[in-house]
Amino acid sequence: MLLTIVLSVLAGAAVVPVQPRVTEFLHRYLDEERLPDEAGRRLIAFCVTMGLAALFLSFLTMPTPMILMLICGLIGYFQAPIRDALVSRRR
Repeated sequence: MLLTIVLSVLAGAAVVPVQPRVTEFLHRYLDEERLPDEAGRRLIAFCVTMGLAALFLSFLTMPTPMILMLICGLIGYFQAPIRDALVSRRR
């Protein structure tokens, strides 16, 4: 279960670096008018990273609670705003 948490947080944090590659991939196969907007590309990148994490965990034959994976992935994605809110609250 700890591996699920760690891998999900890392997958959520990897959305920003993966997003340009997803955009590049989509540009190859879609016309400009069919290309998703920025939020859509971010969502696709999130799905790709979480899907790869789930695939890796399934290869390890680990039981993976999907709600835990989703929550940890969202924590990984929103880590900077969460950290800023916690730091500003301590002051």
